[in-house]
Amino acid sequence: MTEIVTNGVVNTDPNESSASASTSDSKNAPASFLDSLPDDLKAEKSLQSFKDVGSLAKSYSEINKLMGKKITDLSADELKTISSKFGAPEKPEDYGIELLGVAKDDPIMTDIAKDLHSAGLNKDQAQAVVKSLSTKIDNIMKDIDKSSLEAKESNDKAVLEAFGVRVEENLKLAERALLHFGGKEFLDMANNDVKNIAAPLLKILAKAGEAIKETNVIGKGDAGQDITKENISERIRANLADPEFMKIYTNPGHAKFQEYNELMNALYLKSV
Repeated sequence: MTEIVTNGVVNTDPNESSASASTSDSKNAPASFLDSLPDDLKAEKSLQSFKDVGSLAKSYSEINKLMGKKITDLSADELKTISSKFGAPEKPEDYGIELLGVAKDDPIMTDIAKDLHSAGLNKDQAQAVVKSLSTKIDNIMKDIDKSSLEAKESNDKAVLEAFGVRVEENLKLAERALLHFGGKEFLDMANNDVKNIAAPLLKILAKAGEAIKETNVIGKGDAGQDITKENISERIRANLADPEFMKIYTNPGHAKFQEYNELMNALYLKSV
């Protein structure tokens, strides 16, 4: 320590005194909890979150209370405590999971996240479950696509065998009969392609279509009279030439707009 004599008075160097005090405090400061542990435990990751012996004892006490209990015996709070220790997120939405072909905001993703959270899975476990699920769904969809393609190829082959070189002609006849007897909704059920209909049924429809073509009769009117393609064409032309009809037919805001359009669509279909 340096002493300075001023006017006969001995003074101590303030800077040196401060440094000395700091050094003394540092030597007297209690060692941290981790520093008090044996060298082989100081770097243990599971102990890094404990600041003192008290927090370690509390954690041990909580775990000790759970010893010997079955998962089914645990309360929701106890299960949450254990799950959090193993890395389960605080909220289901914190998983950040993704499922192939499903939008992140799809309600099904919310439900899956809730189920994973209820099971107490950590993020790695949740991702593994979802990845496995995604793979299985993808394989199922591929199997469905493969089966659908094989069924279509088989039916196309059966259609070709049934109709030979007159395939296209018979398909048109079948479509005519389908529209005549069932309407456009029946064609919609076949994805707007009669070739999607089973070959045996197509043969029946083609024969019916041939009969309609030969007689030119495509239905019965309200008074029981035959309706032919010529009748339908005349009615279509008459409607298009009627100013009053066209006012409604071309006005989406009119109360009968849909009715008139459905009528014309039906006429057009029957005129095919």
